[in-house]
Amino acid sequence: MQRILFILCFIICVIATKAQTIEGNNDCTYSKEIIIPFNYLDNATTKIKHHLNQTVFYSYRDQFSYWYKVIVKEDDTLKFKVSAINDSDEYAVYIYQYNEKDFCEKVYYKKLKSVKPSFFIGNTSKENDPYDLKERAFAAKKGNTYYISVLNTSLNNCGHNFYLINDKDTLRVKALHLPCKRDIVHLSVKEISVKSPQKKTRYYYS
Repeated sequence: MQRILFILCFIICVIATKAQTIEGNNDCTYSKEIIIPFNYLDNATTKIKHHLNQTVFYSYRDQFSYWYKVIVKEDDTLKFKVSAINDSDEYAVYIYQYNEKDFCEKVYYKKLKSVKPSFFIGNTSKENDPYDLKERAFAAKKGNTYYISVLNTSLNNCGHNFYLINDKDTLRVKALHLPCKRDIVHLSVKEISVKSPQKKTRYYYS
């Protein structure tokens, strides 16, 4: 009997450890990487150029939160905003600034807090409203890395539009979650898009 209990405890521990590892990889470990400026030149020889209109798909790791990792090579002022593709979806947005390699571990164990409203440029009390959909602007410093988490807060999740804007260009990422449980018939095979009214996005700060 003791042997059976020992084996059961061992199996449970293995499953729990495995689940924790998988959960830890669900989020920022596989962030979508974006380099600023969009046409950054590495050693003046290798040109890195983002396609400014992109369509991506959620993976099984992105069921709850889709992450963007913004690596800044030159000082810049950036603006960003997020909108829901489907009007039944709602999202919360968390922003972090952290330059070390253990960011995901820090976030997973809640040792790192998101930025405060004062982090953004031109804030007023009204603009600090987490339900405000106005563009958020911040001064991106060379050498810094910024993480933006788009967290799904509704039962269904069809995806979102993410816009990152500097003085010259706008990067638009359409992140699609398939299957979409609602309005899937509106997906265009040609454009791979969902057309619907925009939903308010919640911005959360510490």
